[in-house]
Amino acid sequence: MPEFDKRNTGAVFKAEKGDNPKRPDMTGNADLECPHCGAEFEKRIAAWKREAAKTGQPFLSMKFSEKQAPATDSAVISKSADDIPF
Repeated sequence: MPEFDKRNTGAVFKAEKGDNPKRPDMTGNADLECPHCGAEFEKRIAAWKREAAKTGQPFLSMKFSEKQAPATDSAVISKSADDIPF
């Protein structure tokens, strides 16, 4: 069976908004390909549920941004008591 081509596809899933109403309703990732040079890259998708002012038609407003690397323990810098300036 041939492998599925993921280029120019993406998916979003329900996000936890917590107590911040400005957070996206959905988040996910997209695998994109530049139509001019063929370069492939990944983007993060943030989506908010909206309603058209004139028609009341529901739609998704989306923003694409750089994909964030997952946090790792090595990203945390620990300082000893000798490094604190006071």
